[in-house]
Order: sequence, then C-alpha cells, then structure tokens
Amino acid sequence: MLRAAGVAAVILSCTAIGVIAGSALSDRVSALRELDRLLTMLKRQIQYASAPLPEAFDELAARCRPPFSRFFAETARCMERRDGKSMEEIFRENVQTCLSGIGLSETDLEALVRLGGRLGYLDGEMQVRTISFYQEELAQVRAAAEEEFRQKAKVYRYLGFLMMCLICRNI
Repeated sequence: MLRAAGVAAVILSCTAIGVIAGSALSDRVSALRELDRLLTMLKRQIQYASAPLPEAFDELAARCRPPFSRFFAETARCMERRDGKSMEEIFRENVQTCLSGIGLSETDLEALVRLGGRLGYLDGEMQVRTISFYQEELAQVRAAAEEEFRQKAKVYRYLGFLMMCLICRNI
C-alpha cells in the first residue's frame, strides 16, 4: 500500500517536472505573440489616430490583459509625469517591475527596453518605422522560440517519463 503511494507520487512528480519545463517554453512563445499583437496596435494608434505616446499607451493598457496592461499603463503615467527620465529609463524600470517573470528571456526584455529608448525622441512616422523594424526582429525571435518549443517540449516530457521509469525501477 505504502509502496503504491510512493510510486504514484513519483509518477506525478516526474510528469509534473516535464510539463512545467515545457510550459516555460510555451509561456515565452505566448508572450512574444502577445507583444507582437500589441505593437501592431501601438503602430495603428500612432499612425492613424496620431496619438501621442502616453495616450497610445493608455489605449493599449485598456485593450490588453495583465501584465502588459500594467506595463503600458505605468509607462504612460511615467511619461506624463516627466520626472526627467529618458524613455529608455522609463521602459527599463517598467519592464523590470511589470514584465519580469512572464516567460520572456533577458534578451527579449533588453530588446524591448532598446525599443522604448528609440521611441522617445522620434516623430510619428519614425516611431512607426522603428516599431516595424522591432517587429521584424521579434518575428525571427518568435520563430526560433516556436521551434525550440516544438523540439524541447517533447524532450522534457520524455525526460520526465524516463526519470519516472528509472526511479520506479529502483523502488
């Protein structure tokens, strides 16, 4: 009886380890897709509504889910306060407080900070071009992340299963 409970616990924990490891890869892909969608919306706000950045960010915050909604709302508030910080500093602070832990890698977050630094001093047309350029880079990163997910998610599940078999064999 006790042995069966131990085996069941091992099966569940090993399976969970594999699923959690694959889930982290899935979270990154989802976050990159959402970021791309939001940047498209931002471009439209700037291009067609001629909205200034704080207003465009507020509009985005109202149309997306956390943590991105919090990021855009906080960034808009910081831009309106004009504390003497550059856009890159504002983005860096808000990326660290709002977007860390959502699955994006440090490289992904740093690229977003660089985008913010470029947005702060350009006119509307150049902002749209800058966002488009960033989206092209983001598409490549997302494709690589999707491929990594396809390859490694299965491997993680199989490793969890194999680890379970090895542990159960010794019980």
